Amino acid sequence: MIMNERKKCPLCKSEKIKMFRKGNIRLEHLESKDFKVTDSQYGKLWDLSKCEMCDFVFANPMPSKAQILKYYQSMEDNAYQKEEEGRSFNFLRIINYLEKISRKNAKLLDVGTATGIFINLAKSKGFNATGIEPSKWSVEKAKEIYGIELIQEDFLDYEFGNEGFDVVTLIDLIEHTPYPEKVVEKTHNILKNKGVIVIVTPDVFSPVAKILGRRWWHFRPAHLVFFTKKSLTKLLELNGFKILKIRKYVWKFTLSYIMSRFKIMKRVSEWRFFKKLYIILALGDSLEVYARRK
Repeated sequence: MIMNERKKCPLCKSEKIKMFRKGNIRLEHLESKDFKVTDSQYGKLWDLSKCEMCDFVFANPMPSKAQILKYYQSMEDNAYQKEEEGRSFNFLRIINYLEKISRKNAKLLDVGTATGIFINLAKSKGFNATGIEPSKWSVEKAKEIYGIELIQEDFLDYEFGNEGFDVVTLIDLIEHTPYPEKVVEKTHNILKNKGVIVIVTPDVFSPVAKILGRRWWHFRPAHLVFFTKKSLTKLLELNGFKILKIRKYVWKFTLSYIMSRFKIMKRVSEWRFFKKLYIILALGDSLEVYARRK
């Protein structure tokens, strides 16, 4: 299968790039299940390069968008919806802040919306919300569970028309795409003047990431690129955005879900007791960024 080797940084175009981590993934061995949100193949990663100028880390060589998209289109993830309450806690923190910085009844687009948990919450808070998701299974689940009609398409391929959005959210999305710069550029194009972009993504230079090294839970097949505060700020500024707020993302999951991420605890994680206990994880290894279209 064809892989695209990059001689320059995709973000700042610098030629000062070097090997960051040697990978252990072979594209021909991957399946759609490897791209689930709940996949736990920690330490399974691509050959990664790092830009010496802006700190952007990216798979190099990089699989094409078409190669990756086919996995997401056929992907199913039954474990995702089981953590609805915890995920709702995570998402509400974002929605509550958006209420402060966007207009009432703001038109919102969530990119890579999975089964629609975020969209359902946004609607309940008065947002005119819709979502786009390539997975056929996820789109069907969103309609079945919440009665929400999602757009089943790839974000970069879909034509949104001229109406524009007040808010576009990219929550745990941008690390999954071979072309984050194109995603942010398109987001700028479909936002109204002074519209807001929200990005949540792993911080590859966070203390937790450095301590865990190759065992960091964000090193897994679905993640193709990695940001730091510096590189994400660079990406947004290059595409016409002004940073409003950067903070660390906070997670809430059942102890059962957290335990299921690790093979040695997977069997006992199904005990009812662990499904009732919630843990808040303020690990500081994901960035939550709000920026306004200039």
